[in-house]
Amino acid sequence: MPRPTASISFEVTVQRSSADIERLRPRQEALRSTVSALAEIATERMLAQREQLHERLVEDFLQGVQLTPLDVRRARMTAEALKDIFLNAQWLSTEQMGEQAELAEALACGTPAAIEDLPAAQRRAAASRVNRWKREGRLFSIPRQGRDWYPRYAVDAMFRPLPIIQRVVEAFGEGSPLRIASWMESPNAYLDGQRPRELLEKAPQAVLHALEQHRVGALHG
Repeated sequence: MPRPTASISFEVTVQRSSADIERLRPRQEALRSTVSALAEIATERMLAQREQLHERLVEDFLQGVQLTPLDVRRARMTAEALKDIFLNAQWLSTEQMGEQAELAEALACGTPAAIEDLPAAQRRAAASRVNRWKREGRLFSIPRQGRDWYPRYAVDAMFRPLPIIQRVVEAFGEGSPLRIASWMESPNAYLDGQRPRELLEKAPQAVLHALEQHRVGALHG
């Protein structure tokens, strides 16, 4: 059964002197045919390169490993968890977190500013500070699309890390940040069904109690 086909078209404009255009005009049809043939060749090469790139990326990713149904199921569960985590809370990149901290500080000092008003050096310093908070265990981030993303709920109104976040990071140890974010996003029986992230500022002690119960459960689970 033949595959359905479709087409795309575009207009090519040639800019030359009036004398050159007059010389080309009698050969306009030949020029159109040549350009059309070149477009076909370029299209085939682009599609071939795309297919080769896709195959190479898949091979690099798998590195000869055969995926099992369990691997696929875990990957699907991780993808679903990430979707919920990013959908239900605000997440900021390293740069955005640093910029918001600078703007909040400027506002507190009575000199409100816009992001575009911040000097580049100040933005870099702010981003470096966010990275330092992460290294110190005061924040956590989830890598996605080549960037680190930080949850807005982990910082206060001045975009400084909430003290409780360090306790949470310590409790999970070397665990994946995804585990922390999943716990933050999940309704918790010790919090009357509320999510830990919803009570970080309002009831930090209750969150710490729920965290301890989670740690005990993990040890005996």
